[in-house]
Amino acid sequence: MDPYVELSIGSTIKDLRLYLGISQKELSDGICTQSLISQIESGTNIPNSILLRQVAEKLGITLDGLLLMSEYPKFPHFKKIESKLIKLVETSNYTEAWKIIELEKGNTSFESGKVKQFFLWAEGVCQYYLSNDFTLAMDLLKEALNISDNLIFSYQDVKILNSQGILYAEENLLEESIETFKLILATKEKLSPYVLSISSLFPKVYYNLSKVLTIQGSYEESIKYCQEGIYYSGNMESISDLGELYFQIGLNFEKMQKYNQSLKWLIKSQDIFKLKVSNYEFLMIITNKIQEVSLLLEKDTK
Repeated sequence: MDPYVELSIGSTIKDLRLYLGISQKELSDGICTQSLISQIESGTNIPNSILLRQVAEKLGITLDGLLLMSEYPKFPHFKKIESKLIKLVETSNYTEAWKIIELEKGNTSFESGKVKQFFLWAEGVCQYYLSNDFTLAMDLLKEALNISDNLIFSYQDVKILNSQGILYAEENLLEESIETFKLILATKEKLSPYVLSISSLFPKVYYNLSKVLTIQGSYEESIKYCQEGIYYSGNMESISDLGELYFQIGLNFEKMQKYNQSLKWLIKSQDIFKLKVSNYEFLMIITNKIQEVSLLLEKDTK
């Protein structure tokens, strides 16, 4: 663990505990002794990664968030930058995202720990889509992943691996892409239950994996992973992920020439995007696909 974090993690835990009105006894209940919490808060005992994760969960924060608050005194400023960068990357506005990365590169507070990891992730994704430099992009993502604790996969680790899987698929390296997405799904046990309950990353990973499997021609396996993604969608941040999973199942059934089943899932996807999601571009894709499959069904029944 970073020495700076070691010095400040205890005071961060104490500040959060007091803010939430939780006693040391309440915080320690079920995970350790009250005496150990006291030692951690005073800085005389440095918790291991597993205990730190458990403490973070009881404080209602992710392990990433706790480490960021401890290592970076301008945490609120970073959260604003992080939120803006994620939105720009997710909407493919890589040019504007790169401007922010360049602007913040000179900030010495961004040169270590989870903050550095986040910026390496953003830089890697932007380098690929702006410069078409796959090797550099993957090197940056691998460097970001190497910052992590090997014992625990965090939200940020999953995000990095997910980006690696996407870039492999972009380069038509389908086996590498599938292997990466399956690696993420195989590490669910190493993730904090708190992270699992709040993030939409797992349905996104399932969706990305299913897309690659469809390209590969593994339609039934793709459907299987879509259905698993739907199972995990109960606590998603965005219902659009559910609509995408429905859509992908519809595509697979179309490829299998099961047009009735394809239409069933495509219409379910369309209903979500019509009523609950303001993504009209994707809605048009679904609508056009429904028309295509309807024509195929009509020809098939003649």
